[in-house]
Amino acid sequence: MKKHLFFLFVLFNSFYGNSQPLGNEWIKTNQTYYKIKIAQQGVFKIDSATLIQFGVNLNGIHPNKFQIFKNGEEVTCFVKGENDGVFNADDYLLFYGNKND
Repeated sequence: MKKHLFFLFVLFNSFYGNSQPLGNEWIKTNQTYYKIKIAQQGVFKIDSATLIQFGVNLNGIHPNKFQIFKNGEEVTCFVKGENDGVFNADDYLLFYGNKND
């Protein structure tokens, strides 16, 4: 009887454990991600100088490919200068950010 209960327990846990999402299914392993810590909510502007300062190589990155995520959900952002396909010195990202929780 104990063996049967143990078997059912293990079987139940294996099905239950595999069905739970980890919460990071949105991550694409072939992309590079950078963390931006937000202390208060508001509108934020990130220019090319700031991105370069934090080690972002802007060569070959099309400006309309930038994405911002908060807790796995994409946040709408405006990219100034995306029409020419190059992230120039006067281009920037503009987005509304909520503080980290």
